[in-house]
Amino acid sequence: MIDRHAAIRIVEREMNVLDGRHAEPLEQRLRVFDEFTIERPWGWVMFFGTSYADFDELGPRLRTRYPPCLVDRGSGALESAGAAWPVEKYIEDFETRRRAAAPP
Repeated sequence: MIDRHAAIRIVEREMNVLDGRHAEPLEQRLRVFDEFTIERPWGWVMFFGTSYADFDELGPRLRTRYPPCLVDRGSGALESAGAAWPVEKYIEDFETRRRAAAPP
């Protein structure tokens, strides 16, 4: 079981490695914008970028340069939400898959 701060560290570490920014100066690395985080019983949906310029004027849930990450509170596993649909659709799909995989 991880807490929110550990989830932030995991997302920032993994996304910077995947994006090739792990060796960049700190101000150029991807970071989680925690004020946009959506908390769910199973974990969090975290939005990240290099600056607020990565988000449109309507907020991160409508469009962001980087798709948000869904973080499982129990395992710390990450899943990219994608960018083709509103984030709520990805959350709904994620929750449906969790329910289907849960033991009866």
